Amino acid sequence: MGRQASKHNCMEPAAVHTGSTSAMGSLHAGGHVALGSEEATEIVVPGKDHTDGLPTLGRRAQKLPAIDHAIAEPSEALPAGRLSDAELKELWELLFGLAPDEDDVLRWMQSAFVFVGNHGTAGDGESLPCPWGLRQDVGGPCGVLASVQAFIVRELLWGTESGAFPRTPSATSTASTEFGTDVDSDSGASASMLSTPRTSTPARVEETGHHGRSSAKGSCEQHLANRFAQAGEGALLACALARMLHTAATVSTYIWAEVHSRTDVTTHHFKSAHSLQQWLASKDGIGVLPCPVLSFVCSIMLTRGLNVVRTDMDDASVPLVGLFGHCSQDLTNLCLTGCATTNVFDGDMTFEEGGDALKLRGISRRPEIGFFSALEPLRFCEVGKLFKQPRYPLWVVGSATHYTLLFSGECSASHSRAAVLPQDAAADAEALCPCCGGNISEGSESAASLRLLYFNGRDFGAEKPTLVPVELQVPCARPVGEQTPLGTLLSSDQDDRIFAEVLRCRWPEAKVTYPGFGNSPNKARGPPRLS
Repeated sequence: MGRQASKHNCMEPAAVHTGSTSAMGSLHAGGHVALGSEEATEIVVPGKDHTDGLPTLGRRAQKLPAIDHAIAEPSEALPAGRLSDAELKELWELLFGLAPDEDDVLRWMQSAFVFVGNHGTAGDGESLPCPWGLRQDVGGPCGVLASVQAFIVRELLWGTESGAFPRTPSATSTASTEFGTDVDSDSGASASMLSTPRTSTPARVEETGHHGRSSAKGSCEQHLANRFAQAGEGALLACALARMLHTAATVSTYIWAEVHSRTDVTTHHFKSAHSLQQWLASKDGIGVLPCPVLSFVCSIMLTRGLNVVRTDMDDASVPLVGLFGHCSQDLTNLCLTGCATTNVFDGDMTFEEGGDALKLRGISRRPEIGFFSALEPLRFCEVGKLFKQPRYPLWVVGSATHYTLLFSGECSASHSRAAVLPQDAAADAEALCPCCGGNISEGSESAASLRLLYFNGRDFGAEKPTLVPVELQVPCARPVGEQTPLGTLLSSDQDDRIFAEVLRCRWPEAKVTYPGFGNSPNKARGPPRLS
C-alpha cells in the first residue's frame, strides 16, 4: 500500500495560488470558500465558473443503460490533444518514479473498473449482495478503486434528490441519538423520480425495537442494489469519476488523459465537470477506453496540475505509486480529497530545529469521504477528527497492504458533538449534514447502536468480493473532562482484534459484533479481513 506508517494525509485549505495555467498543471488561481448549490452546502472555489457544479445523477431524469450502451447528450469538449515526450516524462516520473518495475506498471495499465454484478461475490452465505461493488483483481491500484467505490456508494445512497436513501435522523425526533436511528426506506424509487427536488422535511423516524434498531434493518443494501439497477453502470461510474475530478480541480478546466501506452496519451479537455460526465457516460467514454484506471489517475493529476500535486506532497521526489506498485497514501488522498498530501492529521504541523523548519500539511476541511487506518491501533499514526467525521458516513480503510470500504446508511454515523471544524468561510457549509440538513455537531450523548456495512473488493484466487454487516453498541458519552481510556495495544495488523480496534479509534469503547445474515442469521462470524 505504500507510505502510510507515520504520515497520513490532508485536504488543501482554500488558498490563493498563482502561476501559469498549462495543461501540465502549473499553479492555478484559487480563493476563499463559499456556499454552493447542493443542499446549500456545496463548497465552491471562486477560480471555477459559477455554473460548474458538482456532478450528480439527480440532475438527469433519464436512466442511462450499461457501460457499452450508454448514451449521453453531446458534451462541450474542447479539441483533443496529445502529450509531448517531455510532458509524458514528467507525468510518469511523478506517478511511477525514475526506474519503476515494468510488471508494476503493467498491472496498473491492465486494471479496469469492473462491477461485481449479481454472481460475483463470495460463496453462498458469506456475503450480502453487492452488484455495485468494484472488483480488485490485481495488486496495486486498490487505494484508487476503494476511493472510487466510496464515491459510487455515496451517489447511490445520497446522490439523487427524492431517490436518496432516507435513513437519516429527524431534526424533530427525540428518538434519534448521536449515532442515529433508522427511518423509512423508499428503496423502490423509480427513475422518473430522479429529477424531483429534495425537500427539507425531516425524515420520519420509525418506532424502534431492541437497542433502538429499526425493523427495516436490511434496507440499505437493498436500496443500493435497486439504485444501481436504475442508474446503469456507465452513468454511475461517469458521475463518480467526474465528481472526483471536480474536487481536485482548481479552475473549470478538466483534462481526461486517455492512456493507450507509455508513449501514447491523448488528452480531452472540458469546461465543466458536467460536460466531462456526459462524455464519460457516452458510447465513446469510459466503457470503451483503454487502461481506464490508469487513465483516471493521470486525469486527476493533470486536472489538478502536476506542479500543484508536487506542492501538496511532503516529498515530491517520492512517486505516487510505491514499492511493488502499491498505491501510496498521497495518491489515495488525491482521490479522496482532491489534494495529494501525505498526512491524515488535522491542520498543519511544523517542526523546527535551529534555523531549519519542516512543515507537514494536514486536513483543513471536512472531506466528503473519510479515512480509517489499521496503523492507528498500532500507535504508528493518528487519524484526525476531520477524516474520522466526514460529510458522508463512508470511510476508506487502509491497512499495510490493502484498502477497503466501511459505510453506513445512517448519516448520523458521521455526526458527533465532538465535531471540530476549521475556522474559515467553509465552516458554516460543513457544519450542515448534506444528507439530512441537520447540524453535524448536534447529537445525543446517550448510548446508541449503529449498523455498518464493510466491503472488500479483493478478487484473488479463492478470495471473492464480500459485503458483510458490522454492528456497534456505543456507550454513553463520558462527562466533559473525563478522558477516554486508550484502546487495546496491538503488536501486528494481523491480530484478529485489529478490525474492532480500528472502529474504536472513531467510536471509543464501542462493542463490535459481526451478526449473521441471509440463510445463516445465527451463524457465529469472526471479524472481516482488512487485507
